[in-house]
Amino acid sequence: MTQDVAWDPITLEVMWQRLLSCASQASVTILRTAFSSVVTTSHDFRYVLTDGDGNSLAQSHLGEVMFVTTFPDCVKNIIAQVGRDQIRPGDVFITNDPWIAAGHLPDMHVATPVFKDGKLVAFSGSVIHLSDIGGRFGAHDATEVYEEGLCFPPVRLYDAGELNEEILQILRANVRASDLVQGDIMAQVAGNQLGANLLCEFLDEYDLDDTTVLSDALQSRVEAAMRTQIEALPDGEYHRRTPVETGIAGEELEIQSRITVAGDRMIVDYSGSSPQTDKAGVNCVLNCTRSLTLYPLQALFLSDVPSNEGAARPIEITAPEGTIMNALRPAPVDVRAMITHLLPDHIMGSLAQIIPERVSAASGIRWLLLADRAAAGTRGRMITSFFQAGGVGASAKRDGPNAKFWPIKSYHTPVERFEVESGLLVEEKALRQDSGGAGRFRGGLGQRIVVSNPSSDVVKFTFYRPQMDHPAEGYFAGRAGMPGRAELDGEAVTSAVLTVAPGQRAVLETPGGGGFGPPDERSSADVLEDIRQEYVSPAHAEAEYGLTDAEP
Repeated sequence: MTQDVAWDPITLEVMWQRLLSCASQASVTILRTAFSSVVTTSHDFRYVLTDGDGNSLAQSHLGEVMFVTTFPDCVKNIIAQVGRDQIRPGDVFITNDPWIAAGHLPDMHVATPVFKDGKLVAFSGSVIHLSDIGGRFGAHDATEVYEEGLCFPPVRLYDAGELNEEILQILRANVRASDLVQGDIMAQVAGNQLGANLLCEFLDEYDLDDTTVLSDALQSRVEAAMRTQIEALPDGEYHRRTPVETGIAGEELEIQSRITVAGDRMIVDYSGSSPQTDKAGVNCVLNCTRSLTLYPLQALFLSDVPSNEGAARPIEITAPEGTIMNALRPAPVDVRAMITHLLPDHIMGSLAQIIPERVSAASGIRWLLLADRAAAGTRGRMITSFFQAGGVGASAKRDGPNAKFWPIKSYHTPVERFEVESGLLVEEKALRQDSGGAGRFRGGLGQRIVVSNPSSDVVKFTFYRPQMDHPAEGYFAGRAGMPGRAELDGEAVTSAVLTVAPGQRAVLETPGGGGFGPPDERSSADVLEDIRQEYVSPAHAEAEYGLTDAEP
């Protein structure tokens, strides 16, 4: 046995890369066997390996970044609730409880315990945003989580290798797209099993009884690296306020934080943030707040190091109970991304004064539409997603990327698949001219999307659209990007559900990213190139950059 070996850095890196490869192979299995466009085209999922205590070991490259933290937290909750001695080979646990998983009901966590020689050594697991989880359609204005869908506490989908058919029956009876939902969950089961098999092969190859020693070594290295980065920052307190839109008229909230740097430790305290609300489902549970706070810090300080539990050890994240950053049951949470997706920009804005060369200006956050089409005749019902990005904020070194997802790793839904599944026609999908904030470096452009309904069926969208009133902020005298805009037959859309009846046309314009640095420091050549590419109009170039001879 090699349990007490102190691995040299090269061997340790080889072993870690091998674990990352196991995770990536498992994620590809999920991607190839899932049913929904949410997973197969937009990649709203993640695969994660943990040690036997639920500490993260390795995660897939594909998929949503926030789940890297929420899945290990969920595993720890499963161990605590079920009891380690009650977990058996062949068990597979599922839960979508927002307060122990990823913060809202559509995110289903599936955890497969991994045993070696009868000993629990790891968990192989995945998270998928399901196409539907029941409840009200478009429950943005729900007053309680009970209105938002079906909730599973940690339960066994497989009990010692036997499928619990009753769990599937309950699930299928409560969702609108039962085949899509069941297909995605069974894809998780398949991917998890492959990851478990690969991990066992890895342990055999390296003659390891379990993952404990390796996990401790990997976590310690990452923890030390994070402490070194924090220690290089000037000690102090850094405050920030960010307004939050809820999608509900007359309701606005606020994120407040104080980041304290003291030696090699950091505290992020969200005291002062708005109380949780019962008027919109934007409330965050602490798991989500923690995840989307850690993500930008990892990106800022350890961008070339894969994430694991060690990165979180020097960072304490707190939020008062009963606030939008640490909501208590039964607060509505369905569209908590209206807040969580603002957190990476909020954190970078807090630290911009001390590390301006590392941060990006605020970004135009993605828009998500989940289309529900109850087709006439025998064609049945179809639920499909339409993921569309805004523009990313500029930085001290480059313009912001156009129409790129941030802070998630999703992909745009292909127009062809969306049209087939929704029955709608995408008449236009183009970059939105002038939407990027002006600056020495220009913010990324959002998109203009025109959708019409030539069918005989009514199509309804749950409509997640942040930054309609508060655009992405520019940094260091850079201008803000354009806010989002939505119209239906020429009238502004204000409701949480967008209903496109036969013959109607919707215009969706996603927000642009903020600019970085004073616009008068942008070179004329760069402005002229923007005009040539039609990123910037001649009139906008004159107004923002003072370029009077604006014809390229």
